[in-house]
Amino acid sequence: MRADKPFRKSFVCASVAFVALVLFVAVSDAKNLTTALIFLSGLFLVIALLTGIWAFFSKRTWSWSRFAVTVIGFFLFYVIGMHTMRAIKVTLANP
Repeated sequence: MRADKPFRKSFVCASVAFVALVLFVAVSDAKNLTTALIFLSGLFLVIALLTGIWAFFSKRTWSWSRFAVTVIGFFLFYVIGMHTMRAIKVTLANP
């Protein structure tokens, strides 16, 4: 383990991303704001844990920017994956 407090750094980066996304959802006047908050909080909790575990077992020291890029990367990977799976499901359901 080379990263200094990897879980703390990953949770800080995930919290900042979570707050930014919540502000975006709140400003966009979402109807199901509480449902979105619950879903997003769980998602960013898992993302923070994955990033912290990766940094913990890494042999290199991680900077704050690497934590931020990893958190955002995991989030984008999830979003793109879910949209792809949803598109495949729609395509298979309506040939």
